[in-house]
Amino acid sequence: MNKNIFFVAAVCIVAAVAFSSCKTVSYQARGMEVEHQTINSTPTVVDVRVDLNRRVSYADQRFVKYPQSKGMKNTEELALQAARYNCITMNHIDVVVDPVYKITFKGKKKAKIELTGFAGFYENPRTLINDIESLKKYTMDDVQKYILFNNPELMQPEGAPVNVTVPPAGK
Repeated sequence: MNKNIFFVAAVCIVAAVAFSSCKTVSYQARGMEVEHQTINSTPTVVDVRVDLNRRVSYADQRFVKYPQSKGMKNTEELALQAARYNCITMNHIDVVVDPVYKITFKGKKKAKIELTGFAGFYENPRTLINDIESLKKYTMDDVQKYILFNNPELMQPEGAPVNVTVPPAGK
């Protein structure tokens, strides 16, 4: 009888350990960190083609616990990163354009998130220098007319200082 009790207890302990294992998933948004300043990187410019006929979405099926979080603000950021990651990978796109989020909290460390937006795809990659060089064919008058027509809020009053930073050629 003692052998049976010992065997049942051992099986219960093994089952409890097996079913209580913890899974931690971490998400990271795109970015670039250069640790050593001796590494030169060339900024890259891309066009984003937006497919307005293709809505993309992602929604958690349940509340997700973010064990790395230390309060609601951090939990919200982790949930947003996870939703963007899942939406991009599940829909085979490069970027979510005009994302709209709905976050529901349960306590401070659990969140359920819904995201919708449009499919965006990177096209025409080029260096920042090449992009600036391509603008040489336009006059400042052309640029001002374009801005006035498309983004009038960007126009500055006459005589206001304009801050334009152009990287030196060859860097």
